[in-house]
Amino acid sequence: RRGVREGARHRPGYIFLAPEMGYAGQGGSLIVDNEGQVVWFRPLQETHGRAMDFKAQTYRGRPVLTWMETGSGEYVICDHTYHEVARIEAANGYEGDHHEFLISPQDTALITIYNRVPRDLTSVGGPKESVAVQGIVQELDIETGEVLLEWKSLDHVGLDESYGKPGEDIDSP
Repeated sequence: RRGVREGARHRPGYIFLAPEMGYAGQGGSLIVDNEGQVVWFRPLQETHGRAMDFKAQTYRGRPVLTWMETGSGEYVICDHTYHEVARIEAANGYEGDHHEFLISPQDTALITIYNRVPRDLTSVGGPKESVAVQGIVQELDIETGEVLLEWKSLDHVGLDESYGKPGEDIDSP
């Protein structure tokens, strides 16, 4: 094959996939081996949505599988026996984003949120009555769902520091 070194081999291991409902039949979290054989599959309970950011992490010193379910907006943690040990969601009325779900060394969850807020954008060449998209990071207690920290980009980053222009990419997040 072109571009592959003669005698090169791939590393043995598992491949993590998150098929979307409709394209592959049933959506969910899927692990296959190097031969493409299913090691584990957990179908989504929702009839819509998708498992996103599916990966292996560590929680309480043990390996776990984690992902975000877009249909329910919940973040899921399963232990090494594939049993669900936690399910949390963004707090304070926000809907979590599927791009990041990270378990910290302190066994807390770090998630990202995109939030549209009314803003006067005249200072950056936009309309007075407009909308800005702010990024939010929440640190959550996994056991209780309590917010331990909430950081909002608009409290720390000026509108003039954005690469985006008023009216651009409003539907991207």
